[in-house]
Amino acid sequence: MPTLQEIADAAGVSLATASRVLNGSGERRVSDEYRARVMAAAAELNFVADASPEPGAQTRSRALVILADNIEDPSVARILTGMMHAAESRDYSLLVIPTGGRPARRIESLAVVRAMRPQALVIVGTAAEAGRFRRDLERFHSGGGSVVIVDGPDLGLPAVSIDDRTAAAVLGRRLAELGHQRFGVLAGPGDFRPGADRAEGFIEGVREAAGPAARIRAVTSAYTRDGGAAGVQQLVVDGRPLVDCIFAVSDAMADGAWSRLVGQGITVPDHVGLAGFGDASCPGDVRASLTSVRIDLGSVGRAAVDLAIDGRQSHRQPFTGEAVLRESTRRRA
Repeated sequence: MPTLQEIADAAGVSLATASRVLNGSGERRVSDEYRARVMAAAAELNFVADASPEPGAQTRSRALVILADNIEDPSVARILTGMMHAAESRDYSLLVIPTGGRPARRIESLAVVRAMRPQALVIVGTAAEAGRFRRDLERFHSGGGSVVIVDGPDLGLPAVSIDDRTAAAVLGRRLAELGHQRFGVLAGPGDFRPGADRAEGFIEGVREAAGPAARIRAVTSAYTRDGGAAGVQQLVVDGRPLVDCIFAVSDAMADGAWSRLVGQGITVPDHVGLAGFGDASCPGDVRASLTSVRIDLGSVGRAAVDLAIDGRQSHRQPFTGEAVLRESTRRRA
């Protein structure tokens, strides 16, 4: 385990500054810049300390820590932007720790967070968890730290939720009403609850509108752009799509799928329709506007920060979205 001096050296601050950030010692307030540098260095060096309150310990720091599985997802980036604006408006420091969707990394990061003693922890887009991570999260909460879950599993903690299932069902109905009958669904990993809700809701909407005529193929893959590219390959045989419309549970996955389709000479929407979820602008190979579900993700982020700072212990704030049809899907002849 690194020493406090090693963390101070890595952050480029004095030992006293590092101590004030990690231990709450001293009366002087640490600037947002220095606090972020110390917290980032501590996370990088896997600093872990006894997170149980000491007798006479000072109150928690005016800092919020965000654990996010996939910060490269444009939808997550928009949530984080809303969080940063809200934290700044309320004079709080904010540190984002990416976990890459790795359970071991989540556990390590949470241990670091407990040692830092921030006022609040926000979990963004994490898969359902049990075991040590869940227990450590409950210890942080019971020790006085505020916890908010954003669009994640129901852990009995304050949460900002997105009604993924209902919004995706509306999109499924709209696309079925355009005459599509053979659908492919890029569902993401099986343990990622928001992705599962979107896939299940979309399928429900399609079946409601198209009835028994609908044919649906669902495939699982990583909740990333690369995952979308890999997943769509299962819906193509000999350069021909097996479906006439594809729904990806995130815009990033849709972008990856689009790129792979184009690489095989399959054009959107001439050969196959394509839709995503989140209405986030994606770099890369989206060459026409993508049909998607629009959600005010900046407001989701701001609501999460307000809930974390205000410390309400039993609250769940829902958001919903609307289907937006664009050039990537069109009415079938």
